[in-house]
Amino acid sequence: MLPEISRVRHEDRTKDEQIVYANDQFVCMHKLSPACAHNPRLGIEDYHRFFLRFYIPREILSDARKKADRVIVMTNGLDEINHYSLYDELGSRLASRGIISVLLPLPDHLNRHTRFRIKNPSYRQLTSKPSEVILNEADMFYIRFNQYRDEIEELLNHIKGKTDCVKPQNSCFFYKNLFSRNVRVSYLGYSLGAAMMLCAFLENEKRLNACFLLNGAVNLKNVNAERLFDQKKWDKFNNILEKYFSDKRKDVLKDRLFEGIVLGEYTNPSKELLKEHGRRILFLFGGRDQMISHDVLQQIMPTDWGLGMMVLPGINHFLAIDEEWKKWVNLVADLVVSFEENAQKETITKTDLLKISETGAKSRSKKGTKNIHDTILFERANLLGMNPEVIHAKMIEKSKMKEAIKTSSPSDLRIGEILVATNQITADELLQAIDIQTEQGLTRKRKEKIGRILANRMRVVKLKHVDKVVKNFEKENI
Repeated sequence: MLPEISRVRHEDRTKDEQIVYANDQFVCMHKLSPACAHNPRLGIEDYHRFFLRFYIPREILSDARKKADRVIVMTNGLDEINHYSLYDELGSRLASRGIISVLLPLPDHLNRHTRFRIKNPSYRQLTSKPSEVILNEADMFYIRFNQYRDEIEELLNHIKGKTDCVKPQNSCFFYKNLFSRNVRVSYLGYSLGAAMMLCAFLENEKRLNACFLLNGAVNLKNVNAERLFDQKKWDKFNNILEKYFSDKRKDVLKDRLFEGIVLGEYTNPSKELLKEHGRRILFLFGGRDQMISHDVLQQIMPTDWGLGMMVLPGINHFLAIDEEWKKWVNLVADLVVSFEENAQKETITKTDLLKISETGAKSRSKKGTKNIHDTILFERANLLGMNPEVIHAKMIEKSKMKEAIKTSSPSDLRIGEILVATNQITADELLQAIDIQTEQGLTRKRKEKIGRILANRMRVVKLKHVDKVVKNFEKENI
């Protein structure tokens, strides 16, 4: 996008939707925040009345029947006021790869700043920075944190179609038209916005897919603020904020996350959530970032577990004006697309399945006992998009094969399917396992069922020898 397009400007806040830029790949448009689109009582200059910036692929807009099944919600860093450049770079590239993205600005930033919100701003309203407000009034940071939390949750509810205002007669029907019922929502935050996004993601992780953090300012105490303002002022701000928060803190997840992620008091909830959902979170740091070092991640990284991190060589903190960043932005967009696609896919090893099967066999020996391992396998098979019935393939040693077959159950059959789909056994190994099973005196009905399942499953996972599988069972059934 052209630099001129990326400049923040005064816009008509009486209009709900405005096209900013369009080409043959995507459309960039502004839409009033859900908080104001259905609330006529808000004044034109109210700070709740602002524009979301959407980047929508043409292929979705050109087909009335097509709806988006993926979206990435982005937010900005501290003191970004005049330019959307970084988000235009990311949004345009994600749109060209088929993913909608939307920028939800932090309070008092970009088109939410008084410079662009007030019709006749004073000198102070023209020149003030958001950082000046929070440095002088540390309590405002926590207030803005809660405000942003509510705003992003409201946007999430609109995208998911969970609000009453998403009706044909309302402007919020825009979301119903644009997004599918099962849309995957991911978050992406930059700098200070990354801390906000990580808290929001961990609080609502059941409704979300993945979280991306660019030069993420987790633990404000570790931020080297000298590039922006006096470090002593920043340290004083942190001390006042911590004291203010301790007086307001409640024993709720929102505050525990603020305490752990933003203030750096790494309590158990933060560590446990980061460990449980760590493979859905990706940190990207600049190797030359002098404000936020990737070393800070060591403080929140779950012990003996880790977190996803990539350090981009030669990149500094201010990505929008970094020439080196322009060399990496396409790769980052590809990485985001790939990570988003695979964030919730299960990874299951042979060892894991062996343990589950062995303990599951013991549990099944007790009649009438519900086997929790069968439930686990069923859920994982569903995550992999598979029909939970197939053969117990070569998962355990041949010496244990006879015993395994004697106690075979639907959960045993699921294990084989998962192994095949995750390419942990070959087609030949599967066929060998079939031969062993057919020697155990399986009934004709059982063989026919296994043959049908195998043929169908092997087509789905694109393995070879489908014909051989079917012929083998036909011979056995004659």
